[in-house]
Order: sequence, then structure tokens, then C-alpha cells
Amino acid sequence: MTSEKRRGPERRRRPTPALSRFSFRGRRRDGRRRGEGRNIYVDQYRPWEGALVLLVVALCGLDVLLTLDVIQRGGEEWNPVMRLALELGVWPFVIIKLAITGIGALILLVRVRFRGMRVVLAGVALLYILLMGWHAYVRTGLPDETAAAAVEAPR
Repeated sequence: MTSEKRRGPERRRRPTPALSRFSFRGRRRDGRRRGEGRNIYVDQYRPWEGALVLLVVALCGLDVLLTLDVIQRGGEEWNPVMRLALELGVWPFVIIKLAITGIGALILLVRVRFRGMRVVLAGVALLYILLMGWHAYVRTGLPDETAAAAVEAPR
């Protein structure tokens, strides 16, 4: 007996979309049938998937602060897109940087069950962790704010 005869005809005319009226409040955690674990959209994510997205966004926020600190100490922004954003001012820089990363992280989360997306999400988190190490390295070669202020202050 085929599955169609046991359960009746397939009700769905098309696959579940990435965003639907049930997104973020629905119950889909996995595929409906055995073997439907890849290339599907879900409503509820595994804890580590959400944690990775939060880690990426938090590290992006830390990157913003550390970048502004490095620039204040005489360093420069290497990313040409963010350099242009910084020319607009500090707040546009912060908003653009967080928006680009946040939207990208949400897209990765929505598509996390598609082939390769988990690796991409973990890779982005790893790149941000390495970037924090780079910030630590760069900051050791820059003058301290209090030392720079003492040199500039007249006696």
C-alpha cells in the first residue's frame, strides 16, 4: 500500500515557504516525513543554531566598539564599505555594520537546514572570533589613550 493510499492524497501543492504566517510561532522543527531533514524551512531552531546567530551578532557589536577604539587611537578601518559608512559618521557606521551583519545572520538562520548553511554559520562565527584576536593584536601596537593625552598636555 502506498503512502498516498494510507494517508490520502497529498494536500500541499507546493513546499513550505521560508517565511509564512507560522514563521517564529509555528511548530515545524524538522521535516514531516522520514528523510526530510535537509533543504527545508523550519519554525523552531535548535538551541545551538540560535546561539551561533546570537554569538555572531554579539561579536559584531564588540567589533564595532573595538574598531572605533582603534580608530580613536590612530588606526584605520580596512573594510572599504565600512570606511565609507564611517565617513557618514559614527552612528551611521554602527547602524550599517549591525544591520548588515544582523540581516545576514537571520538569513543564515532561516536557511540553516539547507546544504552547507550550518558550516557557513559556524564559519562566520569563527571568523568573528579570529577578528577579536586581530583586534587584540592591533591594540597592543597602538598608543594608550592616557599616554597620548599626557604627551599632548602642556606642562
